[in-house]
Amino acid sequence: MVFKELGDYSQLLQRQNIQVNSYYLGVDIGGTNTRVVYATENGDYYFIQKFQCTNVSTLVATLSIIFDGMKQKGFPDPTYVVIDLAGPHISTNNYKVTNYEINDSLLDVTKLPWRRDIISVLNDLESGAYGIVPFILADKVDDLFCPLSGEKKQLDKGVFAVLAAGTGLGVGLISYNKNRYEVIPSEFGHISIATVDAATELPLFEKLKPKTLESDPNRNNLNLEYEDIVSGRGIKWLYEVLKKPEEPVLQSHEVATKAIQNLGNQDCGCVKALFNHYKYLFRAAKEVGVGVFSSGVYLMGDNIVKNSAIIEKFRNELVAEYQNHYKKDWLLKMPIYTQKVEINLNLIGCIYYAVKLSQTK
Repeated sequence: MVFKELGDYSQLLQRQNIQVNSYYLGVDIGGTNTRVVYATENGDYYFIQKFQCTNVSTLVATLSIIFDGMKQKGFPDPTYVVIDLAGPHISTNNYKVTNYEINDSLLDVTKLPWRRDIISVLNDLESGAYGIVPFILADKVDDLFCPLSGEKKQLDKGVFAVLAAGTGLGVGLISYNKNRYEVIPSEFGHISIATVDAATELPLFEKLKPKTLESDPNRNNLNLEYEDIVSGRGIKWLYEVLKKPEEPVLQSHEVATKAIQNLGNQDCGCVKALFNHYKYLFRAAKEVGVGVFSSGVYLMGDNIVKNSAIIEKFRNELVAEYQNHYKKDWLLKMPIYTQKVEINLNLIGCIYYAVKLSQTK
């Protein structure tokens, strides 16, 4: 069955009556907010808490308070705790959380309030891709995604690419092998961008290159990678180099909002910026899809849902970008889907992974 939300913590306490034998915890660590859910053995879940957090000290302290409260209510240790976060895996137990305060961003999982042997940590895109799998199994992918082009494929065959544009560009692969689904994380977001139309793209790229030093002053190679454009900072940078002098200074979320409000004005800097952001997302999707000979490509995340109006406005141009390749015959048969419903696939992916761990134990 497709995992579904059953209610909040108070309803959990009433329904379970504290007679709990086996349960799972999913923890979605975002750059600003962290969400914690309790999941049953069949994957349905209750929200425990959402809290703001931008440093590891607060994260560990709040998770400890939450679990101490559960123990006081009679809950035993969970069967598994699966955590997703954005950031590199530094060593066996250490992860650097992207967007956390720079001096308090290193998470040592042995400091969390659960036994180390029941904790698993996923990359945020990895968990999001796993979140799609229950819908594939239930044949309900169409409830979440709409196809923009290509022939719909049987979803239990081959490799599917998943891309999510947020703080950065996450890319993963859903692979069906030996009657089971596995997600392969990747760093395809860091592939260098090759120009297709040098006359128009090279001047844009030259204007963008100095902007990359804003996020990494020590960067010694200014060749653009997809994440430099297909990201929150990329939207801001695109706007800064494409806007008219009289247009105001805006942050990335403001650019997106104003672009949706001004779709009829293609001379608007916000519209130009957001269109180019998605143009290069579709180009990245094309390159990944061809590179792994994908059976289909999913573009996921809340941002693509919120900005669906610009996808529809420039649908023909974006599909043309996706299919503009020497292997066009492959791409014509390689459907590309965009998420249409806001749902936390990261948390669902954490839950799915936790249940899967117990089934393969």
